[in-house]
Amino acid sequence: LLLRVCGLVSLLGSCGAAVVLTVPEMVLLEKGSLQNISVAPNGTVNKEAIITFNLTYSSKNTTIVSLPDQIILPANSRDAVNLPVFAKEAGSATVYLNSNNINLSVKLTRIRFLVIHSIALDIVNQVIGWIYFLAWSISFYPQVIENWRRKSVVGLSFDFVALNLTGFIAYSVFNVGLFWVPYIKDEFLQQNPNGVNPVDANDVFFSLHA
Repeated sequence: LLLRVCGLVSLLGSCGAAVVLTVPEMVLLEKGSLQNISVAPNGTVNKEAIITFNLTYSSKNTTIVSLPDQIILPANSRDAVNLPVFAKEAGSATVYLNSNNINLSVKLTRIRFLVIHSIALDIVNQVIGWIYFLAWSISFYPQVIENWRRKSVVGLSFDFVALNLTGFIAYSVFNVGLFWVPYIKDEFLQQNPNGVNPVDANDVFFSLHA
């Protein structure tokens, strides 16, 4: 009986899990550039879907990114479609996706656009961040090497070691959760719909190493 009911409902296009759109969480653009963003369903869309865009946040009163009014996902296809985006002004903007197809789930589907003046400067910024990570990480080793050579821990505060370990364990849990755990990332998005995930890869690796 259950199979018959499910078979009947599936004919109406509402049985089974809804198709979900896959989009990048954040897109980095250089001012004045045009980039195609991939918008892909994770399954076959049963009928044509019209995707529209709702700008919910802009860091400026001017247009930061220029988007088309809509894009169309063809029926009976799971191929990705391109979303052309033109970066007009430096700043940040959050865009949520809407669909006229009830079998296409777009709840909390958003793209965060960050438009900067120079990609080259952003790369320099990332390099400086990793140098900082390496320098601070290496700074932990001289004391360890010195203690090993002396075969003594005289002068080392065990209270400091215990508190430092406790702090970095908590810091690691925070970073790993926001960087790798989908449930926590979704909860952050619900609490901060226009926010940016504050954790980068070097934050995770530093906290785990320390």
